[in-house]
Parts: sequence; structure tokens; C-alpha cells
Amino acid sequence: MAYTYNVEKQHEKGKWHAIERINNLVDKDSFMEIYSGVRHNCTSFGMEKKDIPYDGVITGFGTINGRKVAVYAQDFTVQGGSLGLMHGKKIAELIDKAIQARCPVIGINDSGGARIQEGVDALCGYGDLFYQNVRASGSVPQISIIAGPCAGGAVYSPGITDFIFAVDKISQLFITGPKVVKSVMFMDISAEDLGGASIHSKKSGVAQFRCISEPECFEKVRKLLDYIPHYYGDEIVQAAKFKYDEHKKTRHIGKILPENTHKGYDIREVIEDVTDDGSFFETSEEFAINCVTGFAKVEGRSVGIVANNPAGMGGVLDCDASDKIARHVRYCDAYNIPLLTFVDVPGFIPGPQEEQKGIIRHGAKVIYAYSESSVPKVTVITRKAYGGAYIAMCSKHIGADYVYAWPTSEIAVMGADGAIGILYAKDLKDPEKAEYVAEVIEDVTDDGSFFETSEEFAINCVTGFAKVEGRSVGIVANNPAGMGGVLDCDASDKIARHVRYCDAYNIPLLTFVDVPGFIPGPQEEQKGIIRHGAKVIYAYSESSVPKVTVITRKAYGGAYIAMCSKHIGADYVYAWPTSEIAVMGADGAIGILYAKDLKDPEKAEYVAEKKAQYEQEIMTPKIAAKRGYISEVIEPSETRKYVANSFRFLADKQSMDKPAKKHGNIPL
Repeated sequence: MAYTYNVEKQHEKGKWHAIERINNLVDKDSFMEIYSGVRHNCTSFGMEKKDIPYDGVITGFGTINGRKVAVYAQDFTVQGGSLGLMHGKKIAELIDKAIQARCPVIGINDSGGARIQEGVDALCGYGDLFYQNVRASGSVPQISIIAGPCAGGAVYSPGITDFIFAVDKISQLFITGPKVVKSVMFMDISAEDLGGASIHSKKSGVAQFRCISEPECFEKVRKLLDYIPHYYGDEIVQAAKFKYDEHKKTRHIGKILPENTHKGYDIREVIEDVTDDGSFFETSEEFAINCVTGFAKVEGRSVGIVANNPAGMGGVLDCDASDKIARHVRYCDAYNIPLLTFVDVPGFIPGPQEEQKGIIRHGAKVIYAYSESSVPKVTVITRKAYGGAYIAMCSKHIGADYVYAWPTSEIAVMGADGAIGILYAKDLKDPEKAEYVAEVIEDVTDDGSFFETSEEFAINCVTGFAKVEGRSVGIVANNPAGMGGVLDCDASDKIARHVRYCDAYNIPLLTFVDVPGFIPGPQEEQKGIIRHGAKVIYAYSESSVPKVTVITRKAYGGAYIAMCSKHIGADYVYAWPTSEIAVMGADGAIGILYAKDLKDPEKAEYVAEKKAQYEQEIMTPKIAAKRGYISEVIEPSETRKYVANSFRFLADKQSMDKPAKKHGNIPL
């Protein structure tokens, strides 16, 4: 079907149009569009009068470097590229088809977020998409290009994918935009400073690549596909020719280490001297500069590269470096890419700041990732390997096949000069046990059976174990008594880990939802709330145990989806009659939909009517129940009965919806 694309509108913003982006990404004349006839089915707030071509997203298949890929591109010129039910289903269906066809999925994101007028249906569209993202993880590579705004629930599909490409002055990723931050936190901040390409490539670690332009971005995507398998089980074709000047490189590598053992050097020089000429392709270059990750060729074959970098913070392992390394190792293992590790590490970083951020659990990810991996692993110790960091960096003890050491290298508990500098601590949060949600949990589970875990950490959520009719269940709950129950980085990590533990040992999950959303503001954005929040979505979507969810009061935006909604695999979802399910609260929604009317005092009554309409027609759980997203709207007093019956019915649950793969690539 042919359309007249509003190309000029995009060009005015210095951006390519969606169809131009696709045509510049794939091989010439290779793109075939599918689902072009899809239209939205919304009839609220004037949407029945709007014909939205292809529902704002172009989907189809093409080739890159002669190999098939699935591609979608959101069109910001059509309804702001907003995602509704059918928009989300189009992308979800494309990913499902890509799994079947065994080819990578590339998403070009340029969207204002959820289509508010569609209410819970828009959230369902995201839920369907997130679920397919998790199904595809580890089965086919997923690449996200951020080519415009990506706000709210829209950030979590890219957050689950394997690689994110951001473009300077174009890309924007944030949970909540500057206007919301200002209204909630009374803070003036630009979109660029809140969630621009630089923020997410340097501080949060959400983006693995930052590009100066769209053409450079698309060229890098094409290059990446030459280094990675196109599906689980695919063999990377060995390069026909490779170049390696052994004499030149051997002479150079001997001069890299400085005479002063405390002086830094750039580990990239070592990598370049060991791998094929010009083959090193770095990922997350600007994030956690104390380590280096990427891909390279050795005799024409792809290998994954991990290295400490003494040029950045002495090469010490901190929380960010640990996450960066662990995720890269797990990606390489998922797709059977051999690992080459270069070690020059003084240890894990000491001090209260990193301890309080969780260096123990972050560092443990590195050990876990290497220990779990079954690919060929070769390690080279160039200068020093101290303490637990020596073990973590792919030592013989956790599975390295071969470990080599340079003659002057040092392996010991610690260096002669002792520990490296200590960082300043921040004030501890005052731990305060939540009473409200604990009361709900106690009322639903067997008397006195609730056994809480991580009680004093991330008090805005509660995790633990309990008994229901004598059987153990895992408990996850938002806690309104702590920070209003909002999801931040710490709460996301706490929930995701607990869910994955329960799933590993086949412990059913009972989730209580009262969540106003993911936390807004630059602090959490820069800490990486997108990738931390994506862990929750991933953990629930991946889990195959019986899952029952109870919405007690509110479930807004992407957090509604993340907290074990129907869309990411809950078996039964129950909602109390007074609960609210929507993209956002009524005040926020009306502030967007009727921004001009709010400024006119004479329209106060009209705005109040629209607010009431939004609450009655959009937020009520009855709407979600009509769509089948809620299993039943129940009275609070009936919660125990429905939960117990559900788990009894699910006792013999079996899950068969998993494509062939070694393991997925959970965001770290």
C-alpha cells in the first residue's frame, strides 16, 4: 500500500523519516513491508475520527550484507509515533516471525510513548511487545536504534534488547520527561540533560553506542552484524582474508607496559596488537571506562573481548564495570562467541559508596557470568591480578580453558601498597518497615507464615516467602509506605533477583501491585533505571512458575506491565474494585490532553468533566477486565480465596513457549 509520507516534517527536525531510515539501513530494494493495513480500534477522545496510516509504525523484512533481518520503524509524523494496542501487536508479531525465521530484529524507535487515549489497551500493546522481546532474547539478536524521543513504557523494549544505538541531539530516553520532573520534583532540566545520548552512553550505561549522526549509526549497526551470529546456533562465517603483521605487533606490544607499575596505560593497545588488524569493535566505550568490552577477529573468527583498563581508575572493578562485563560475557555465551579476557586489575573498589551501591552483588554477576559460560575462554594477565578480582576476571578457578601471564605480572591477595583510595560515603537511607503492604500479605497468606527477605533494602518494595494452604510461594509487593511504592533502581534489582530465584527453584509467585510508576528524575535516569527496570520485566517474562497478581490500588504506566501483568505472563490477575489501571493518573493525563484548556479559568468545569470521564472510562479495572487483561475484579475480602484456588489449579502448570536457545541476555 502506498502512502504519502510526511518527510519534510522530519527533515525540519534534522531527522530522517521512518521509511528513509529503513531504506538507508537495509540493502537496496530489499525491504518488504508487512501489516501496512493495520489500523487502531480506539473510539475514545475523538480517536474514532482519526485514520492513522499503518498505525504509526512500519514493519517488514529485508537484508543487511545479504542476510535477512526484521525491521520496524516508528513514524513520529503520524500521531507522534505513539504506541497503541495494534501498533504494539504489529511489532510483537514481527518479533515472533523473526524468531521463526531465525533472523535479527532491528527496531528504530521514535515515539512519544503510550497512546493515552487507548488507556489499558496501549499498555497491553507494550506488554505484548515486552513479552516477545524476552522470548527472542538469546534466540535472535535484538538491536534498538533510538532515533527520537522514547518515554515512559517505550524505554523498556529497547532496555530488554541486546544493543542500543543512540544519536547525538536526536535520541532521548527517559521514564518521565522534563515537564513531569519539574512538576513532581520542582527541577528544571532539559531533555538532553535528562536522557540524551551522552547521558545514556556515559553515565547510565543504557546505550552501548553513541553516534554523531543517523548515517553513522546505521553504518555501525551494519558493521555489528558482521561480528555476531544472526540466530542461536548460527556459525559466524570466517573472514575470507585477515591481516596480522606479527613482526610489527610483537615489537610494539613489548613496549606498552610503563616502567612505573602504578602508571596507567590503554589496554586497547594490547587488544589491537593481539587481534587481527583493525578488527576491534568496541561496545559501551564511554560507560565504565575502567573496563573495555567489544568484539574482534582472531584469524578471521569473531571473539568477544573483555579487559580491565588501567587508563581508567586504574582498571579497578566497581559496580558499573561489573555490570558491563557480566552482560557482555552472557551475550557472548548466549550466542557461542569465544571469550578473550585481558586482566590488569588491582581489585574490587573499596569504600562505603560502592558497598552501599551493592558491589558485592554486582561483582558476583561477573563471577556468575564467567562460571556459567560454556564457550571457549582464554585469559591473559598482563600486569596484576589481585584478590577476588583475580578470580572474577575469568581465572582458571571459574572455568578459563587457558590462562597466560606475562613474566612481570603479579598475582596475589593484594598489592604491596595495600588497598586503593576510599570513596566518600553518602548518607544511609533510614530503613523503615512497611506496615500497609505487610498487612495485606498477612491477610492473604497462612497465619504467621510470611518470611521477609532484604527487609531493610529498597523499602519501597517487599520480597519474601510465605505459605498458602501449606505450600511455599514467593512474595513480591510494592510498598506504598516507602517512597509511595515507586520503582527505582534498587527496588527493581531486589524484585528481579527474587523473581529469578523463585523461578529457578519452581516456587510460585504471588505479586501485590500498588505502583505509581517508575521513579522520575535525573538521578535515577543516570543510575540506569531503564536497564534496572528492564530486569523486572525480563525476570517475570522469563519465569515459568505459576504466577498470580493482585492489584490493590493503582498500577500506572510501564510499572503496571512490569509488576507481573497478564501481558508478560501472569496466569491470573485480580484487581480490587477501586483499583486504577492506566498510562498515568487522571491529573497527569488531563494535563497533557487538555493543556490549553487548563489555562482558561472559564473551562474549569469542562476540564473537571473530562477528568471524571477519564477516571470512569479509562482507569477503572472494569475496562481491563473487558479486554481480558484482568481475570476477575474481586472484593478485598475474597483475595485469599481467589489466590488459593488459583495456585491449587496451577499446581501442575507446564510452560512450552520457549524457542531454542542456551539462555537469554537479561539486562545488567
